[in-house]
Amino acid sequence: MFYSLVTCCLFTSALAPAQIPTIKTNVRQVLVPAVVTDGKGHPVSGLEKSDFAVFEDEIPQRIVAFRKTYDSSLETTDLAAVSHAAGGSAAVVPPSKVGPDSPTRTYLVCVDTLHSSFANSIQVRRALTKFFQKEHDENGQYALMKLSRQIEVIQDSTRDPSLVLAALASKKFLHGALDSESSDIVSGADTLRKMLMGVIPIPPLDLKHQVQMFITSRAERTAILTRIFQQELKNIIDATASIPTQRTIVLISDGFNLVPGRELIGIARAYFPEEPQFRFTERDTQPQLNELLRLAQKNNVVVHAIDSRGLSPPAATGLGDASHSGDAIISHAPALNEMMKDEDTVAWENGSAMAQLAAATGGIYFHDNNDLLAGLHRAFDDERERYVVAYSPSNDSADGTYRKIRVQVKRKNFRVYAKSGYWATAN
Repeated sequence: MFYSLVTCCLFTSALAPAQIPTIKTNVRQVLVPAVVTDGKGHPVSGLEKSDFAVFEDEIPQRIVAFRKTYDSSLETTDLAAVSHAAGGSAAVVPPSKVGPDSPTRTYLVCVDTLHSSFANSIQVRRALTKFFQKEHDENGQYALMKLSRQIEVIQDSTRDPSLVLAALASKKFLHGALDSESSDIVSGADTLRKMLMGVIPIPPLDLKHQVQMFITSRAERTAILTRIFQQELKNIIDATASIPTQRTIVLISDGFNLVPGRELIGIARAYFPEEPQFRFTERDTQPQLNELLRLAQKNNVVVHAIDSRGLSPPAATGLGDASHSGDAIISHAPALNEMMKDEDTVAWENGSAMAQLAAATGGIYFHDNNDLLAGLHRAFDDERERYVVAYSPSNDSADGTYRKIRVQVKRKNFRVYAKSGYWATAN
């Protein structure tokens, strides 16, 4: 199983924490990892507990614990402080200390080669190579993974950045860049346009039916791959949550649409605006993404998302060899205009999942920028200046509802990146 692979292989250098007795109290605390940046986006260090304010559903909360850097014992040692502050009487057995040479930060770099174009994957490799040529974190460990039709560990967990460099140059990584679905999506969209413009001859009375069948078959295939991809990402988050360090995932991707087949539906809707079957689709993977968000928030796994598309180009018509048919282009001009508008919308939607992962967990969403190296520096630098605040919710009901969290710094022109909330469950 993949979970076994991650826990037994990917993170073999991480020291497992000692078994900690389960202590039951009537006090619940919420941990909120947070990064504070100045007006130029640089991480701010040196802040104190008094500089922070936390709100749950816009109700001020009392901060009961605070760390300037990640401490794997925070969840247990500070529970005693919370219990004492709330009048509890339960004793808490402190955990065994992790060795002084153990890493305190884990950086898991996940490169999505399923949804990214070959050209963009090469740019990602170049940026990662430049980054790891100079990267050094004496308290960190690194791992490199490729997400495609299956998860592949390119470099096992290591304290040595040079091993990641070697992995980036390996055939194992380069082969993954060829295993992309993006070219197939582009090809499918081009074929559909040609069908609708008559470049691919289809009897007019049969056109709508053929178009619908084409969209259905393509969308079903994409939906299967999207569900597999999200399940793999969930497995990675789940496994990362067990690592006794600060936990960071750097996801690099061209993005993917949460509604498989969305780009095809948009093309068909431009030509058949009144047909209900081309107005919507039931293939929505947002609920599955919500499970990812919930798991990451629960376990304080931070996801930094880097969009490898860079600056978004203007929408292309994608007409291919249809351009020789001047009459066809003129006769379909209104539909083409709508299609181009929809392409811009789809391009924006393709980054939605990454934006949600970052916003929900307190990471950054780096996009519309060709300097991928800058995005990598931003993600890693943030993790070296991460605070952790803890509060005991004034609403202690475990009713399963979602509680919004807002962290504020009592200084002007500072921005806080923190997880956006949690589900108030009993476990």
